[in-house]
Amino acid sequence: MLPIAGYPSVVDGFLPKLAGVFTRPQLRHFAQYLTGLIVCENRTVTGINSCFVGRNDQSALNHWLTDAGWSEGRLDRARRGFIIEELKARQIARGVLVLDDTLNHKTGRHIEGVNIHFDHAEKRYTLGHQLVTSHLVAGRFSLPIDFKLYRGMKAKKASGLSRSLPETS
Repeated sequence: MLPIAGYPSVVDGFLPKLAGVFTRPQLRHFAQYLTGLIVCENRTVTGINSCFVGRNDQSALNHWLTDAGWSEGRLDRARRGFIIEELKARQIARGVLVLDDTLNHKTGRHIEGVNIHFDHAEKRYTLGHQLVTSHLVAGRFSLPIDFKLYRGMKAKKASGLSRSLPETS
């Protein structure tokens, strides 16, 4: 892959709208991260960082993701504002809210957020992450609204189910 020297127009067009959410250096990291998620084959912090011309050490991008002082709440409020703008621009007044859950099987009991869930496809309880997403659908227009990791049953309450779970090492 050729090194990235600029941001795609879909990213570049939103940057001015986020000036109140991020500082200038944070906005650059946001643009790099979002661009990397879109175009890079290796979507790890190191992989994304290595795709750019004139890049800093990957630790700068990692710091922005994990320790920088930007607010997830402010970013989410800005994102919701974009959703409202888009709905108004497309004159969409009605739609259907679609909720969907996805079960991602895991084998490690000590993975953060892992819990016991009922797998409807396999008709049994299993260990995993269950992600619930919501989308607004209006005709051919579909817009992701939100997501949440569903915690499910507490492991201590489901201790009787442990024999039916896959063995882990």
